[in-house]
Amino acid sequence: MTNQELLDELLLLTNQHITQLQVIKELTEEQLNYSPSSEQWNMLQCMEHLNHYFNFYLPQFITATKLNSNTSTPLFKSGFIGGYFASMLLYKENQKQISSPKTTNPIGKEITIDVMSTFENNLIELKETLARIPLSVLNNKTITTMFSNWYKLKVGDGLRIVIYHNDRHFHQMNKLMPSQL
Repeated sequence: MTNQELLDELLLLTNQHITQLQVIKELTEEQLNYSPSSEQWNMLQCMEHLNHYFNFYLPQFITATKLNSNTSTPLFKSGFIGGYFASMLLYKENQKQISSPKTTNPIGKEITIDVMSTFENNLIELKETLARIPLSVLNNKTITTMFSNWYKLKVGDGLRIVIYHNDRHFHQMNKLMPSQL
């Protein structure tokens, strides 16, 4: 996959997420808070969870838009750790559920409908960042991970992880949509 193909794929997914969110925004607060069980997240909880990741990664992606690399290869080559987590988070039908770290798990937290506007702003900022990021940065610059300073991710892998993670939770939210929509 080329760097441009990677960015095109991630931009397509992000645009789909923004479009899906417009439908979700039409739901009532009761519908947004619906959960089939106390162990499963509602839509607002999914957004709160994703905002937590945006708060950490989005500033690093924005910084990456200001970087450039003297060396550039047209092909994107995923790193070992980044490739592993990206493939783990890529949505697949009948996928295995992944447990969230306690710090990012929204179960039991009071979440207001305001979380949705923050989430929308984060998606729009991500889309704008994807449009500005230099192709050379995807392979040649790194960001830190949320869970350890020891691991560095290529910017391209970090974007894949965040956007695939978003996609996974958008599929989860779609399953919570009222059947009449």
